[in-house]
Amino acid sequence: MPHSFRLRRPLTLAAVLLVALLSSRCHTTTTIPPAGASLAGTWRVTSLTATPATPYGSDLYQYFNGRVPCFAEIRYAFAADGTLTARIPNACPLDGEDLQDSVGFDANSKWALDGNGLTVTSSDGLQERYDLQVAGTSMKWVFQNDADPTYTYTVTFVRE
Repeated sequence: MPHSFRLRRPLTLAAVLLVALLSSRCHTTTTIPPAGASLAGTWRVTSLTATPATPYGSDLYQYFNGRVPCFAEIRYAFAADGTLTARIPNACPLDGEDLQDSVGFDANSKWALDGNGLTVTSSDGLQERYDLQVAGTSMKWVFQNDADPTYTYTVTFVRE
């Protein structure tokens, strides 16, 4: 299927980059979430930036959105029981398992607030920590990739 083949290469590149961004152990300092803050609910990414600019630019949201047709449609469900899942649109050209791998967690991941951050634990036991800022219906994850701490990444979500 020629159409699928043309999409697969950019989608694979985008998936690899997103894994690199979201699968880092991060150690920066940011705002402590308000006491009693809960992330329970459904969130979507509205911004993904890098400082300084990467070879792909500083607006990585536009970069991924241009290469993964369903990137802007993915929803992240933080359940009150601590479960974290990615809701992948049926029309997405990659299967759910591949795309869940690309966002850095799987269907059995867990989340927990821990002081000034968020810890995500995947079903294989890998823990990732993100400095967290929560204000109203906005949430930001700020982190650096341990493999290359040159860049500071900020992922902004809005609650739906």
